[in-house]
Amino acid sequence: LDKEELKSMISKLMGLHPDALQPLTDFVYRTTSGNIFFVLELIKSLEEEGCIYKSKSSSLWQYDERRMLLTKYSTDVQNLMIEKVRGLDGPVREILQVAACIGAEFEEK
Repeated sequence: LDKEELKSMISKLMGLHPDALQPLTDFVYRTTSGNIFFVLELIKSLEEEGCIYKSKSSSLWQYDERRMLLTKYSTDVQNLMIEKVRGLDGPVREILQVAACIGAEFEEK
């Protein structure tokens, strides 16, 4: 996604005017380069971390730019994916490590 497409997507997800989302859009784009898979994973993670949240008083989505910039994901998506893998159960993580060594395609037996 380019930056404008990303801003439009985030606007639709959060129900906010695109102009209110420039700092969030910049952060997500800088971190993910617009890769849709990474965009969705990052947004989910930002919500889990409390950087994106629904206001209790207005029920509108909001984001905390300062908190967002302090996350471990603030530099690149690689940190995000490392944390996702670390969060997996031991056996699942081991299977993923073996699969990564095999390559992009393999048959389950």
